[in-house]
Amino acid sequence: MTTTELNNIIKEVREKIKNNPKYTHPCNKDFQEDTKRLGFNSGHKYIAWMQQNGILKSVTKINRELLANAYGFDNHNDFQRNNENNRNIKFYKRLEDEYGKEFVDWAINNSYIERKILSAGCTNLREYNNKIARNLGFKDWNDYRKNWRYETGRCFPSKDNEDCSQYFGIVIFEEIIERIFKTFQRMPPNNPKFDYICGNGYKIQAEARCLMYYNNNSRLEFRVDYNNIADYFLFGGFDNRIDKNLLYLWLIHKNEIIRGIELWKRNDLSITNSFYGIEPFKKYEVIDKLDKFKECMNRRREYG
Repeated sequence: MTTTELNNIIKEVREKIKNNPKYTHPCNKDFQEDTKRLGFNSGHKYIAWMQQNGILKSVTKINRELLANAYGFDNHNDFQRNNENNRNIKFYKRLEDEYGKEFVDWAINNSYIERKILSAGCTNLREYNNKIARNLGFKDWNDYRKNWRYETGRCFPSKDNEDCSQYFGIVIFEEIIERIFKTFQRMPPNNPKFDYICGNGYKIQAEARCLMYYNNNSRLEFRVDYNNIADYFLFGGFDNRIDKNLLYLWLIHKNEIIRGIELWKRNDLSITNSFYGIEPFKKYEVIDKLDKFKECMNRRREYG
């Protein structure tokens, strides 16, 4: 459905509601016919579509507005904030005695913050959690949570856990890439849009994938995510997560035209594992690095 068609349908439905306020009643004949004509499985989904497109207001929002107006407030947020303040008057009086009026004034203007945060003298949940973690001897809350997950056996460090999703891409692929591309400087974990900077200043995004099988055919699917920040994409194609044999290693500039579209303008890149699928990417292969990668993997298997 095009935007023009959608706008015409919205205009048509609004006109029907204007001419007949009972149009949205489930028993209304026009309503039932339009539900089927527009392809909705039920009247409920048709109503939800009207709300999403601004034709009708959400019932919840209407009830909230009526409640706020009944108490003399312009909107529900003001009503909730006032209600919270009224419940916390005695609490804020005790805070004023302990922390002073300036802090209490700030707390009243930010009354959505939990009592435990205010009573600890913190201004937000992150500060409060970090304070708890430091009292327990950890660097911050993230450090505490990581240790807690390890201690309780919920997960293990990725370098010790081959079942971890990060083990294959980070511990195996990215660490070996850093060894064989001597000029690559690795970025901190979770760096957005690129993993390395090379000696010439280019930003490199590394992606490792295993073959996926569909109806006796196999292919590699690499995520691009419309990434215009990275200058190059380094794609590594493996056979599977168990054997970890690197089959292909491609280095492709973001502006390369792949099947009529620049690489970075794609959400993903799918490559069929066949002669005709692989042949167009031969020019992007980094053969010498592929051989070095295989040597590193053999040494890793030998020495662990």
